[in-house]
Amino acid sequence: MRSIGVWPNERTFLTIFERVRHIEDGKRLAEKVKEQQGLDLSIVGAALVTMFCRFSSVSDARDAFDKIPEKGIPAYTAMMAGYVNEKKPKEAIELYHALQQSNLPVTNTVLAIVLGACSNLVDSDEGRAAHYTAIELGLQDDPVVQNAVATMYAKCGGLEEARAVFDAMEIRNVDALTWSSLIGVYGSQGKTDESLRLARRMQHEGMILDGNCFANLIFSCANGRQDAEACRFFMDMRSDYGIVPGKEHFGCLVDAVGRAGHLKDAEDLIKAMPMQPDEHVWSVLFASAQLHGDAQRIQRSAEIMMKMNPQLDPLGTGANRTAARWEEARKVRELMRKRGIKKEPGKSMITINNVVHSFMARDRSHIHTKEIYAEVDRITEICKKEENYIPDTRYVLHDVPEDQKPKLLYYHSERLAMAYGHIATPPGSALRVIKNLRVCGDCHTISKMWAKIMQREIIVRDNRRFHHFAKDGTCSCGDYW
Repeated sequence: MRSIGVWPNERTFLTIFERVRHIEDGKRLAEKVKEQQGLDLSIVGAALVTMFCRFSSVSDARDAFDKIPEKGIPAYTAMMAGYVNEKKPKEAIELYHALQQSNLPVTNTVLAIVLGACSNLVDSDEGRAAHYTAIELGLQDDPVVQNAVATMYAKCGGLEEARAVFDAMEIRNVDALTWSSLIGVYGSQGKTDESLRLARRMQHEGMILDGNCFANLIFSCANGRQDAEACRFFMDMRSDYGIVPGKEHFGCLVDAVGRAGHLKDAEDLIKAMPMQPDEHVWSVLFASAQLHGDAQRIQRSAEIMMKMNPQLDPLGTGANRTAARWEEARKVRELMRKRGIKKEPGKSMITINNVVHSFMARDRSHIHTKEIYAEVDRITEICKKEENYIPDTRYVLHDVPEDQKPKLLYYHSERLAMAYGHIATPPGSALRVIKNLRVCGDCHTISKMWAKIMQREIIVRDNRRFHHFAKDGTCSCGDYW
């Protein structure tokens, strides 16, 4: 084009950006945009942002975004969506606030993206504010917004609010997304029967169960200890719906069979997969083997995972959730040491007044550390006296003297987050914590006691499921996770 004197316009660049397959080509095209005079950079810039986000290069995308002189809705939505896809919900929400201050209109797409960010951050306060904005703008009945609102409440642990929005929807068939999300969240909170009721209601209303729905149903059955029902859904999806099971379906079924104690069947299922099993599937077997104390499968699955991903920390995938055996943990740690792998540190986050507070085990970096530790100690002593709490030191994976182990448990990251939430929020309000690893058994035990003593609902979302600790000292998972 250029050799014959035809200069590319906005449509030319948009067409090329959509077809770029290598990021280096995209960067060279970005340089061509700088050379071209007379382009509408609000259009081309937004396309550049979208392209870089497609390659998961949010830093390049943000650089392109910042260089757009007059940013429009397409640029904001592309950059926000890129942040959400790359698990950077905080940055997406910050950009949403910047959009609100720019006098640009807040669209249904913008609201859907920011609600998705709130879902990932488990920030129901920010999500509720976005919901109120939708109502103020008259978008509360928009199907895209309604789906995003229902999903947000569900993923933030507000099942009653999610169900209220869901039941009020006139159109619930947008890609079956909301149905599937609600089925999955019910399952993650141990409400398998409700997941199954929703699936039957979908069928009654003429909805077609898709692959996501079946994955969430099998996942729900795994969490509800219904391995036979999980197997039935796995068979039905192919025979009755013509859906070819993917890795996610096999992973959920391995989880269901393994949790039930059929470890050989679970391992045989992995070996029989028509596709190459990935590290996630083996991590499911690893967790089930730990649950049932199968030392050989613990080590075998750990070795396979680390062979697939030399930087993987198998203990971060599941070891903290069961009554760990020191010798088993030591063997896996030795494998990790030889491969130069460092264990992913546990981290818990709690959002208070739109500010995210992050904690690690025995963390003393918070400005209110003194008050937080005092509160942990105070509540722990009450648990000992009133609830007969005895620290379960089997969950301490460090080779330290026995008398030092309880203190290592007392200051796990989720306890620090809960303690700060207790002193920084009004009495009786719910606490919502997100953790990057699985909750250990001792933290699970004492969290039930904390909820009872503080008379607060405590909702903890770990890397596997929700734990909804109620004021009566019970958990939604039924003590099985």
